[in-house]
Amino acid sequence: MLKNTFRTLVQAQAETIWGLLAEGMEHPGKYRQGVEEAKIVERFDDGVLRELRYRGKLFRERLVADRKGHELRCELVEHPLFTGSMVAKLAQTSVQNPMAPVYLEYIIDFERRSFQLEGVLQAEEELAADIRGEMAFLKGKAEELEKRG
Repeated sequence: MLKNTFRTLVQAQAETIWGLLAEGMEHPGKYRQGVEEAKIVERFDDGVLRELRYRGKLFRERLVADRKGHELRCELVEHPLFTGSMVAKLAQTSVQNPMAPVYLEYIIDFERRSFQLEGVLQAEEELAADIRGEMAFLKGKAEELEKRG
């Protein structure tokens, strides 16, 4: 079982960060290490079904975007090791000040498909490291975009 919350403070407006998250729906390889291939299989009003090859494993996931609430939900549809979901969301630090920093939060809730641990623990460690890397990249990119204005 992989349940974890990752959080980082970003010195950027929510719309700037959200734009990067939305772009990541279409082009995940730009933001997350380990993505070897990505293809949109189906489009919906509020999201996509995509197929990824990530660290050698092929799987499908459904992404649903709540643009108003700044929340992106990713549900594993077919995966060789896990079931579950991941949510990326933005949380304002101040409702009065639109220039206040924003928290970028990833909430992971994955269950192992099997009790056999071969390869699963390494996959969990790689996923956690890749999510931290993705968040650091998004933070840096959003802050850079804000500075350029």
